[in-house]
Amino acid sequence: VRAVVAVLPVLPIAWMMHAALRYLREIDELQRRIETEAIGAASLLVALVYFAGGMLEKAEVIAMDAGIAMIWVFPMLCGIYGIAKMILTRRYQ
Repeated sequence: VRAVVAVLPVLPIAWMMHAALRYLREIDELQRRIETEAIGAASLLVALVYFAGGMLEKAEVIAMDAGIAMIWVFPMLCGIYGIAKMILTRRYQ
């Protein structure tokens, strides 16, 4: 029961991801390019930060709970995506 309750927030996020993919299929080429670049930049930056955090944790420079770090990956991805999208939208207009 605890496992089911723990993953309940994943269901609306999965639905949101499905809607985002449907949105990507329906937009024009320029907007698709902006979205794809923003998603790519956010993914790469979050991966870099997560990797650096793991290396610092392994070197015992910082102490970080792995569960907390994993929970923050998706919110970081969303936030950085939003910032990247704003920057890219300005660049293409």
